[in-house]
Amino acid sequence: MTDLYARLGIDFDQLGCVMLDCEPPTFLHDLVPPTFWYRDPARPGEYGPEMQAHVTLLFGLIRNANTIRAEVDEVLEGWRAPEFFEASKRAPLKLFGGPGAPYDCIVLRPSYDLGYSDAHRRLSRLPHINTFPDYQAHVTVGYVIKGAGKYLLPDLERALSERRTPLQLAHTGLNYGRAEGEPYA
Repeated sequence: MTDLYARLGIDFDQLGCVMLDCEPPTFLHDLVPPTFWYRDPARPGEYGPEMQAHVTLLFGLIRNANTIRAEVDEVLEGWRAPEFFEASKRAPLKLFGGPGAPYDCIVLRPSYDLGYSDAHRRLSRLPHINTFPDYQAHVTVGYVIKGAGKYLLPDLERALSERRTPLQLAHTGLNYGRAEGEPYA
């Protein structure tokens, strides 16, 4: 499918996104042994523990969200961003990662939607490629070496379940993604 998009002149690295930033889940980062974090020398700073945490509201905009801020704001008019992301107590963690990916992506699932799906629906009115047909709000904890996630999840879930209150990550603002043409860090 990527070849199809390339033939159409669509570069996945240039697709736009809108995110709702939040505090990073450093509580969980501290529980992962440093040697388990996945690192990609070609993209330093992009993998490992996620220090620029966010809930992606929509990825796949045909245009960079910074260039269509007025339109993004227009479709989000009346939508209220939640104050914080609250991790689910029942099934707080999930692993993502395609079969060819060299990593497992550990993500936190929300205890309830808090309007993320509404923002996704509103933003979907803008021209975009539906790269993820089943929208699932989440906060990325980080990227670990392929296969390590299944060993880490039990300890991370136990640590979350032992907390007196659910893990809450304060939202810090709407994020329109990288500036147009800006490469990945």
